[in-house]
Amino acid sequence: MALLEMAGDGFVLEPQFAVHAQEMFAVPTDPAIREYANDPPPSLERLREGYARLQSRRSSDATQRRLNGVNRLRDRTSSPMAEGE
Repeated sequence: MALLEMAGDGFVLEPQFAVHAQEMFAVPTDPAIREYANDPPPSLERLREGYARLQSRRSSDATQRRLNGVNRLRDRTSSPMAEGE
C-alpha cells in the first residue's frame, strides 16, 4: 500500500509515523481536547511506542488495513518526516 500525503485548502494530511509523537504529544494533553477524547498518553515515550505499533497500518489480527494520519496546517512547512527523524 503506497502512503501518500493529501493536501487541501490550508492543510496537509500525511501518514502517521512514530516520529510524529514529539510534536503530537501536546494535542491529546490539551484541556480543550480532553472534553472529547480518551485519557492522554502518560508520556511521550508511550505515545511514540503506540505510533510505532500503528505504522504497520494493519489491525492486530491483520484482517484490516488502517490509514492513520496527522493533519498539519499548510503554513507549517516543517514535518518530522522531511527532517528525517
